Order: sequence, then C-alpha cells, then structure tokens
Amino acid sequence: MANWLGVTLEVEDISPEMRRKNVYAPLIMKLIPYSSLFNRMIQHSYRLINGEVPFKTSLKVGSHVDDGSWIKRLMYNLIIRHIDRGFSERHIYRREILSRKAARENLTLIGAANRSEFEVGWFVKDGVDDLPIQPMTGLYKTQVWQLASYLDLPDAIQNQLASPDMMFGITDEFGIGHNYSQLDAILDMIEQGAADEEMINHGISKTDIEDVRELMLYSQWKRSSLHESPPVYGGIDGNVRSTNKAGN
Repeated sequence: MANWLGVTLEVEDISPEMRRKNVYAPLIMKLIPYSSLFNRMIQHSYRLINGEVPFKTSLKVGSHVDDGSWIKRLMYNLIIRHIDRGFSERHIYRREILSRKAARENLTLIGAANRSEFEVGWFVKDGVDDLPIQPMTGLYKTQVWQLASYLDLPDAIQNQLASPDMMFGITDEFGIGHNYSQLDAILDMIEQGAADEEMINHGISKTDIEDVRELMLYSQWKRSSLHESPPVYGGIDGNVRSTNKAGN
C-alpha cells in the first residue's frame, strides 16, 4: 500500500520489547510461530471440547463471566491466556509507539477498525485498533471490501485474508468463528430488529444467530472507550446505504 500511495513506510521491530515483557516466554508462544496447521488444530480442539472459539472465552473472561467448566478454565489458563496476552500486548504497545510519534510530530492517529469487528469485540481494548478516531467503524467489513473495490486498490490488498497477528495461519474469520458475509448479515438484520425466525428464513442457523448475539453481549466492556462518530455509516439508515437490505 505504501508503494501504491507513493509514501515512505517506516518499520519498527517490537520483538525486543515483547521479549522484555516475557510475552514469548510461555511454551505455547514458542510453538505458534512455526505451523499454521498446529495453530488451527489448537483452535479446533478448543472449540470441539468447549463448544466455543477461544475468542468468545476471552470475551467472557473480560466480562468476568464464569460458566463453571473446569476443563475450559484449564485449557484457557494453560494455552489461550498466553496467546491472548501476547495479542493484546503487541497491539497496546503499537499504540504507545504511534502515540509518542504523533505527539512529537503533531500528527493525528487514525484507526482502521471496521464496524463488524467493533460490534463483536474483535479488537484489543486500548490497542492500536481502539483509537478515538476510526472513520471506518461505521462500515461493515463487507462494505469495506466494496469500498476497496470501488477505489481499485491493488489486487494483493483486496485479496489478502484479514489476519489479527494472533497466531500464524489464523485469520479473523477463523478466530471469530464466522465468515464476514454471514456475520455482517446477522448484525445487519439485528439492527433492523428482525426476529430470529426471519433470519432463519434467510438461511442463517439459530446457533449462529445466538452466538453473534452473545459475542455482542460479552464484548460490551470493550466498547467503553470514547470514539468520534464515523463520517460514513453503513447501517440501515446510513448515508452510504444501497437499496438492498441485509448484508449490504
């Protein structure tokens, strides 16, 4: 993107600081950089045993919700807690670096989070994706894709799978437990006030509907930071809305 825009890209390695914070000290953190298959197996196994993706458990922990499952607590404390901490530490430290640079050079930080991520909590609170100014938090991920196509961004950017820098080979959709097209359709119909039966008639399963509702509920604590209203809004009464309804 920097080459396409003709701007200088500055790169800073944060690994030394993460090592100083002992982010990479746990055994699981030493293993996850090498095999996407291993990482996906961890996520699959956790979901199979506990009935939910690790991300959802992390939201519950942040909400101080305990469902009483000892095996879930064990797996979370041994594995997921370290992965989640590493994910959070990296995003928070990136924000610290950028904030210091912005203060020195009288710059304004602008975040790139979208509405889909914001509604289900797929971001790090107080991290680089929780900035006060985030123009795209009014647009669903699928609308961001439409915008990228309209702007004719490079194919390599448009086709790149969204990844959270959590575990090698783990995409946003895999981590959330829903693909963005499905997630956005559910979020959009919830905003419309559609009943579950109506969503089911659109081919969405009851399980997926309930899961998205719970992700929204358990992630409320993440949305407590102050944010400026986005300049564009892709919701049902939005200023960039097409005539089609759900999923657009």
